[in-house]
Amino acid sequence: MKPKQALRDISVERLIPGMYVVKLDIPWMQSPFMSNKVKIKSEREIALLKKSGAKVATIDLSKSTITKQGASALSKTAQAAANANTSPKKPENKTAPATDDKKSDANKNAEAQEKRRNEFKRSLTAAINLRAQAKKAIISLQNDLKIGKSVSPKVMAPLLSDTLDCLEKNNQALLNLAHVSSRSQKIADHVFSVFCVSLNLALQQKMDAKDIEALGIAALLHEAGWVQMPLQLMGKRKPYSAMELKLIHRHPQIGVDSLKMSALPSLSMRIISEHHELCDGSGYPKKLKMEAIHPLSRLLAVADIYDEKVHQLIDRPGMLPANALRDLYRLAKKGAYDESWVARLITLLGVYPISTAVKLNTDEKGIVREVAADNHLHPVVDIIYGRDGRLLNKVKNIDLAQPTSDTEATHIVEVLDPNNPKHDPKRRLILDI
Repeated sequence: MKPKQALRDISVERLIPGMYVVKLDIPWMQSPFMSNKVKIKSEREIALLKKSGAKVATIDLSKSTITKQGASALSKTAQAAANANTSPKKPENKTAPATDDKKSDANKNAEAQEKRRNEFKRSLTAAINLRAQAKKAIISLQNDLKIGKSVSPKVMAPLLSDTLDCLEKNNQALLNLAHVSSRSQKIADHVFSVFCVSLNLALQQKMDAKDIEALGIAALLHEAGWVQMPLQLMGKRKPYSAMELKLIHRHPQIGVDSLKMSALPSLSMRIISEHHELCDGSGYPKKLKMEAIHPLSRLLAVADIYDEKVHQLIDRPGMLPANALRDLYRLAKKGAYDESWVARLITLLGVYPISTAVKLNTDEKGIVREVAADNHLHPVVDIIYGRDGRLLNKVKNIDLAQPTSDTEATHIVEVLDPNNPKHDPKRRLILDI
């Protein structure tokens, strides 16, 4: 039997981490979360709720995990809690002055930020090591395919397991690396990026382990056909000729043919064969339509085209991550890509994806370093240029979700192009790992 709900309306001021919120007194679009049903994980999330204008929250005690002290405090203040239609009365403050509370909160925020930065640095170091191992494995797989050798799912299993573990601990670290590419290893970098983004989307949707495994294998091998083709076709940056297009449209089938002796899951083979099919029937090689394309093939198609647009892997120049998402959204609205997967990709990467160069209302310029799934408009930014337009001696890290002492909250006003000398005269607004 499912446990019965134990609902209680309380002031947002009295929320504590571990409480499961099922309703707020503000519209969903105004909420900082993707859903009004969410378990509070941190003081930061409570601060975001206060900032959004929420006054009253309905919590489900049966789904909450709070300490005995928290339960005791909740019990003592139950009579003071607000109902869903009225704002709670503020209790009289008979304790320490507010200034002391503010100092204490500021210290706690500073400590929490420092702890988060250190945790992220550790996660990024682990992700860099994983990326090196992954690229080595990807290049090895591609070399085997070039000479006609079969590949084994067992060889890919440790990489898949390690990547899932890394994503579950801190997906931001790997997403940082997914936006880095080198000219000499374009296919390997592309495969790694698509692999990370695809698995992230799968975890986001809490997919079945077998489906995740099939998707992961397909992502690692989806460009098996490209390794058999002239390398100059990748990242050509100008329109393909009719003959080149005919050859490119064959690469999914070439990839499937090269993998037939590899004893891969049948679903992986299907995803590889369909990852360039489009929902409106304009894709290749078979011009399948939405209903005939497996949902995981549609997922991989979205992850694949996003990375191709960002890293100039096709017959057009590369795009800024934010512009690539906008273009993908436009194409999905026209029916080419699965709208639900595009929406989930935007949810995952945010309005300002990691590596986006931005200008703040303070005239400072920097790079988006982290994106919170529940607050896309306020990412963590590494500030490179100061208010006077000069390079800083030391990079400054700002969490735009955190309150500042300024009268106006610090926020992003413009997306910049690192290739434009006016935006980035010193060529420093490029993600450097």
